[in-house]
Amino acid sequence: MRTLLIDGDILSYRIAHQHQVAIEWDEETWSYYGDKVGAKRSIDLWFSTLRDRLDADRVQVYISDAKWNWRHQVLPSYKGNRAAWQSALFGNDPLFIPSPSKQQRPLLHKAIRDMLRGDYQAQQAQTLEADDLLGIRSTEPGGGERIIVSPDKDMRTIPGLLFNPDRPKEGILRIGQDAADRYHMYQTLVGDATDNYSGCKGIGPVKAEKLLPSVDEWDPTKAWEAVVAAYEKADQTEEDALVTARIARVLRHGEYDEATHAVRLWEPA
Repeated sequence: MRTLLIDGDILSYRIAHQHQVAIEWDEETWSYYGDKVGAKRSIDLWFSTLRDRLDADRVQVYISDAKWNWRHQVLPSYKGNRAAWQSALFGNDPLFIPSPSKQQRPLLHKAIRDMLRGDYQAQQAQTLEADDLLGIRSTEPGGGERIIVSPDKDMRTIPGLLFNPDRPKEGILRIGQDAADRYHMYQTLVGDATDNYSGCKGIGPVKAEKLLPSVDEWDPTKAWEAVVAAYEKADQTEEDALVTARIARVLRHGEYDEATHAVRLWEPA
């Protein structure tokens, strides 16, 4: 059996934008309306097209816990550049006005999340992002062949099968264990401005590629030593590197206890 593991966060955000229409009533008044029926039709068509294109038997959707994220315990400012997380971090301070951003949620966002849970049996778990659930389900033993479907670059830190719907001509990518671990260290070096965490100062994609061993010569101990050396050269600490590595880690099987909701934080080899 081939199962497609769907990133419901990105899906709900994009479908909500696609079916949000602006109306100009007069020179001073605008409003939006959301077409929920059209949104469901688009989701059904997308799932059907995916199953046909990838010869899959079923799809399983995952969405993030909207209330809290385990990464905030490691780095409180994680995703703090997003209005929803800003509200959680700064509470009811009367001076706080969330700054508008490209991540601002469209009108139908919550309605589509509810639809995914109700009509499509989307799964979520306490404190986890959809990314984590994709990583856990993709790497757990048994259950047939599973393919993560997501355009998120973070999915390259997960060993297994990956399909990027934004680049369908690439087909299904097979990411090996060493390649996934290397990309995790790459993310630790460069950080991620979208998620509001910085990496090593002065290290961009080109330098990060040069600092890390190649996949063919991958050695996790040497890789971590190179990461720590880069951080210390930039007047940062090994603890800074460890915090970033933990934030950048997309969870895999065995790193989350579903009974206690405890996350096993990443440790260097």
